[in-house]
Amino acid sequence: MMGEVVVGLDVHLKNTQVTVMKMNGEIVKKERIRTCKAELRKSLESVPKGTKVALESVGFCWPWIDFLAELRLEPLLANPLKVKLRAEDVKNDKVDSKTLAELTRMNWLPTCYVPPAELRWLRSMLRIVLSGRGLAQESRTGPNPSLGSAISTWRLTLARRKEGKQLLEWMFLRFLRTSSFLS
Repeated sequence: MMGEVVVGLDVHLKNTQVTVMKMNGEIVKKERIRTCKAELRKSLESVPKGTKVALESVGFCWPWIDFLAELRLEPLLANPLKVKLRAEDVKNDKVDSKTLAELTRMNWLPTCYVPPAELRWLRSMLRIVLSGRGLAQESRTGPNPSLGSAISTWRLTLARRKEGKQLLEWMFLRFLRTSSFLS
């Protein structure tokens, strides 16, 4: 069992760099793992509950935020542009995870807002609907990748752009039904 520590995670699609740091700056653990729940759980098993775990805000961070919360850790979402301004000149995964841990330890981590889980899907869908790129509309470069991600995430099937308004209305009504506004 460790004393009080902080964790920095540099999460990528295939691999994640983990840095566990004591409050005095001593690095307890530094390892590269596959980006999957089993390996992250194993890597963080000795970290005390309630430990602050910093990761940068990337397009696929929400499942990891939720997973860290399931492990009863305190996930902190960092603003990647502001972290870069405070980081070392050398930029690689090891340095990034160490920087996230270091900034968390010193309480200098530039954090982002983490919306409640019930709002995240709405924000994702609104971003796509309002992006002007169209719903399931193919451009010269091919299908909209963010749309494909959202469709697979939310298991929606959309065919044409004109359905966007109906989708927006449906999302808004779903949000109202599931939020505290109607409670």
